[in-house]
Amino acid sequence: YYISGYVPLAELFDYVTKLRSLTQGKGIPNIEFYRYEEVPSDRAETIIGQGGKNA
Repeated sequence: YYISGYVPLAELFDYVTKLRSLTQGKGIPNIEFYRYEEVPSDRAETIIGQGGKNA
């Protein structure tokens, strides 16, 4: 099977670990950059407030 989608980079932390766990080690991750996109203003405020630390 092949699953494709677009996900913000901030949502991909622990992606490989979770994928391998859910697929009993058989899942093969492939992450490619697609594009830059403006961060929503409410999310930007959170990131700035935390000093940009994995927000």
